[in-house]
Amino acid sequence: MGDGVGLEYRLKTPLQEQDIRRLKVYDTIYLTGAIYNLPDQPAYARSLDLQAKGQSPIDLTNSATMHAPTCASKIGGKWVLAYAGVTTSWRLRKIIPDFIKQFKVRAIIGKGGLDEASHKAMQECGCVYLAQVGGCAALYSTMVKEIIDVIWTGRMPESIYIFRVEEYGPLIVGMDTYGNNIYSEVERNAAERQKDIYERLGLPDH
Repeated sequence: MGDGVGLEYRLKTPLQEQDIRRLKVYDTIYLTGAIYNLPDQPAYARSLDLQAKGQSPIDLTNSATMHAPTCASKIGGKWVLAYAGVTTSWRLRKIIPDFIKQFKVRAIIGKGGLDEASHKAMQECGCVYLAQVGGCAALYSTMVKEIIDVIWTGRMPESIYIFRVEEYGPLIVGMDTYGNNIYSEVERNAAERQKDIYERLGLPDH
């Protein structure tokens, strides 16, 4: 999988599949352009439902999406962001594979990684998982230069926020299209270290 050191890329949305497929785990990404923020599962579920009916109000093909609970208000006819803090991806693992396949998104921004079914969909469709540092909402929010639009404003938490970002990052490629997965590697390393510690302490390996 590598030595934990990757390359650095500055990409603009919409993203191209060939650019995504050259990325590998540990690469550092900075994004500029539009990012579609679907804060939580209701937004994903409604998007899939309307897409199946041919009624989706937005085209997410080649997009970068994220799941970040957001606080924003409309002031003088313009949306103003207070903050957007990335949330744990694992809670969305059951819906993400269908979301990737239906919309052909190229990047999903979150924290904590996703499951094997999601990773298989990424490999099949040409999508990567970009890990954002948790607890840094104040910093990342400064990279959101504008809320372009909010879809379904009266249906929170189903609302979708379209952000215009500049140099949004650092984001680390946590799951790539080659089957590499930082989170699986961490789990294996932790298991090996645990076994070693148990042996040194003379404890049974559970």
